[in-house]
Amino acid sequence: MRLPLAVAALAAVLVACDRPPADPPPRHFMHGGVWFPAAAGYWVHQYATNDDIERLMADLGFACVESPSPPAGGLRCERGFRLPWLLRRTDHAEFEFRPDGAVALARLGCRFEFFEANALSGTCAPYTPRGAVYPNAEAFAAMALAMLRPARIGEAISTYRMPATANGPLADAEEAVDRLRRWRFACDPPLHRYTATFRGNVGEIRELTCQQWSLPATGVTPQSQQVIVRYDTANLAVLGVTARLDDATAVLPPMLHTPRAAASAASAASAATLALETVTGERFEIPLSSVGTGSRKQTREAFATLTPDSQRALVRAYLERREREWGGRLEKLSQAYLGSLEWYGPDALEHVDALVADERPDLGAAVLKYRCFEADLHGASWLDVDGAPRIMAACIDERRAAMPRSIATLDRLLARELRTLAGMDAKALNAFLDFRRDAAYVYALGPDNGASAAALADVVAGKEGIAPDLAAIVAAAIAQRDRPAR
Repeated sequence: MRLPLAVAALAAVLVACDRPPADPPPRHFMHGGVWFPAAAGYWVHQYATNDDIERLMADLGFACVESPSPPAGGLRCERGFRLPWLLRRTDHAEFEFRPDGAVALARLGCRFEFFEANALSGTCAPYTPRGAVYPNAEAFAAMALAMLRPARIGEAISTYRMPATANGPLADAEEAVDRLRRWRFACDPPLHRYTATFRGNVGEIRELTCQQWSLPATGVTPQSQQVIVRYDTANLAVLGVTARLDDATAVLPPMLHTPRAAASAASAASAATLALETVTGERFEIPLSSVGTGSRKQTREAFATLTPDSQRALVRAYLERREREWGGRLEKLSQAYLGSLEWYGPDALEHVDALVADERPDLGAAVLKYRCFEADLHGASWLDVDGAPRIMAACIDERRAAMPRSIATLDRLLARELRTLAGMDAKALNAFLDFRRDAAYVYALGPDNGASAAALADVVAGKEGIAPDLAAIVAAAIAQRDRPAR
């Protein structure tokens, strides 16, 4: 009686192992008499990581060990179960990974034995799941669009639950690459390079490729899945995104494009340009966004070739751009604010003097600070009253009658900056070069240094140990309030 039962059981198993894989749901995986390793194919896809696979296999009762398979190692996982005197079965799964952590290959199989007899043992038909495959380029483009959505830091990545956020513009090509690398795409790095010219920073339009493949199954060529990002190397602005599935392509919607790329294209097509002319009669236009950028050497050389009217137009555009960017902060009044004026050479200063009026005191304060405090000092010392402070004061005196509101603005902003130093002790003030510079500025403002001189007096009040040369310029600056205007 025992032999007929064994033969019948063996026949049933052999028939079952030869059936085409049906990929039953994972909750039935190797439970309740399911013999197909293909059941695990529901889970295995190329976007999973080594950690994802280890967690999955642990949940299914497998024990995994690392294996040295190339190119980035792999895992071999096994699980067995036994019905005494009737059945012993061992299931195994092998995984290989790409250098970026993506699954490159999965093989699943099993071995069984009835009645603990070698004669009644065998193996299941091996199974190599294909992973995530797409029917057409449009379907892959929809998935790529979902992959490019922003995700919270630390949020788990899953093809079964995509990010709930909506798509929006990409900040730049680096952000596109970062988001696709979360999905184990192998991406070319974006190149940031440009040529600096008088007319602005000029980049080139390039494409980078983010590549992924489905898993190689027996007798089937892996499906190639690519996302192509077109971008500008000058600012890495995203200009277009294309999904490519094998040889078919689909274009992703322009909502992903970087906003400044669209703005640049719009401004190039509109009147947001500045028309200039050289002394030889050559006429050309540059984008207003390029004013004050580019190469220092080429800017100075090109500025010298312009007609006086074009020079003044260029300086006006530069001042207006800096005024919009200033925001009322004194640190913006430093040489970093108007320092690029020196790129245009000494010829630009006369245009600055002609363009700036007291009706715009914020801009006037910026120009006064650059013109009188930072230009043409020739290395004179701030702590020598007969050096830089006197040169600065003479420059302010020349403009005092014409620009009272601008000088008042400069005084107020300087006082605000000085009050941030009130907590410093004498030792710190002696070592802080910016304090020495500000004391010289207060001296240069002369009788108009009301707020700044008061702030300077408050900073040094009660502090012993101020260096003699620094104390001298501080005292001279405070005393300037009482001198008559020249």
